[in-house]
Amino acid sequence: APDWVRLVGKGGPSTRNYGVWLASQARGRMLLLQYQDMNGTSRDLFSVRRITPLRWHHVACTWDGVEGRIYVDGELDSRGP
Repeated sequence: APDWVRLVGKGGPSTRNYGVWLASQARGRMLLLQYQDMNGTSRDLFSVRRITPLRWHHVACTWDGVEGRIYVDGELDSRGP
């Protein structure tokens, strides 16, 4: 089974700031991940919906400093701190 695939992110091989991932271990769910912030806290938020292989999807993720949100195909899918 394939490993995690980072679709978009900021950082390098040894230092990462944030990213949007897809993983076979998560059975097609998206992961919004913010690596350690100034307080040393990492945050992760998984989508509820699973991404269908071989089909186009529009995925958007936001972070307002308090809450992350994942939108799939124009609809709010999940939200959390």
